[in-house]
Amino acid sequence: MYCTHCGSQVDGAHCSVCGQATSATLAREKAGQPKVLAGWWHRVGATIIDNIVLLIPSTLIEVGATAFAGKYLGAIALLLFQGMYFTQMLSTKEGQTIGNRVAKTRVVDVLTGVLPTRQQAFRRWLPFALIQALGIVATFALIPLSLFIVVDYFLPLFDKQKQTLHDKFAGTLVQLVD
Repeated sequence: MYCTHCGSQVDGAHCSVCGQATSATLAREKAGQPKVLAGWWHRVGATIIDNIVLLIPSTLIEVGATAFAGKYLGAIALLLFQGMYFTQMLSTKEGQTIGNRVAKTRVVDVLTGVLPTRQQAFRRWLPFALIQALGIVATFALIPLSLFIVVDYFLPLFDKQKQTLHDKFAGTLVQLVD
């Protein structure tokens, strides 16, 4: 059997190269009970845990890079580190960051219900990277950027699919894990 996503040969329930579920796994999941979307508190819990997990390494990277190469390169190093964390963790075969694991949630593709691709994981993180970058170089932009963050975090309370703006941009949903 070959992965429909990347074309690699597949032996189990997920592709060992890209982490996508095999067609047999998808058929079993579709035949079973529908997945439950994660509520707002689960999402907030996952975000808080990820922020705690990233606090010390992010601080060390930013302070070290800033001392070595200046403020802007320190900020770039911080963004690259956070981007690698979120993109890598969400595109593994578990499809979860550490915060998602603790909160028992998983990010999936909105159309197929399978794990997000690397591109989707990157697009999911990208709005926050742009906000951080703009906040560093253009302090006058902090008010509209802060408004985006507030809308993003509270949108799942009102959205039918419980999506944030960054979920909509990436084409993802957050589900509860059994």
